[in-house]
Amino acid sequence: MNISSIIFDLDGVLWDSTLAHRKAFSDTFRHFGIDDSDWNYEKFAGRTTRETISEFLGSSMSQSKIQAIITYKQNAANNYLLTTEKPLFNNLLNTLTRLKEKYRLVICTSSSKRNLDTFLDLSFSRDIFDFTICGDDLPQAKPNPLIYEKAIANLSLPKTEIVIVEDSKQGIQAALDSHCHVIHFCKETCKVEFSGFTIYDISNLLDLENETL
Repeated sequence: MNISSIIFDLDGVLWDSTLAHRKAFSDTFRHFGIDDSDWNYEKFAGRTTRETISEFLGSSMSQSKIQAIITYKQNAANNYLLTTEKPLFNNLLNTLTRLKEKYRLVICTSSSKRNLDTFLDLSFSRDIFDFTICGDDLPQAKPNPLIYEKAIANLSLPKTEIVIVEDSKQGIQAALDSHCHVIHFCKETCKVEFSGFTIYDISNLLDLENETL
């Protein structure tokens, strides 16, 4: 298979940030006295914090209050990520370094630039990626495929030569709608149903050239 580039989602794919974001939302709702009895993190995984907060709370809240909630959540998530013992998946840097020898590597994430920068600094992988795109760069987040369409345009490669690695339902839908190859990264707690090619460790991508997608 002639694959030239791998595009990675970030949260849940390159580092195990799900628990940090889940805790951050819970802390935020508690801090602002928001009833979260109907909250379902999986429903919003892969979307921006702004979209998530705005949709969950509805349109009755002022924009200034929504911004305060967003800022609090992002600060809480960043703190958890910086203090978590092992947010990075095992052998991540080694795997990415080996993949870089064969493929152009890209990150497309709906999360904030701050979240992305924290990952790049903790993983020492900033120079490994050809470029990155985050939620701050675009007006619409996943499941809208816009983020992947922008990456495809930047790569200037046929879609048949691009693989997208995603874990969330929203991310997978965005990847499918971009018409590239899609690989589902599945963790032990994964609840997403996907009939296509699935991996359970990022190092599985080292054998990508021998796989049929």
